[in-house]
Amino acid sequence: MIEIQLTNHTLNETKCKNCYSYDTDLCLCGGRIHCEFEDKVYDETNGEIYLFFKYKCDKCGSTNRP
Repeated sequence: MIEIQLTNHTLNETKCKNCYSYDTDLCLCGGRIHCEFEDKVYDETNGEIYLFFKYKCDKCGSTNRP
């Protein structure tokens, strides 16, 4: 298991029940990139809601987005 923040993720799984998107993406190293919700910001000027996520590969530890 890897820990991005508070949620544990299952290694090498294409379907991770603890990922925000459930589906994991393939990293360039061959590992799986897991996704976790980080924060939500409401922009009062335009009424938009912005969601922020953390990403982490379960093999190389990269935090780059897929």
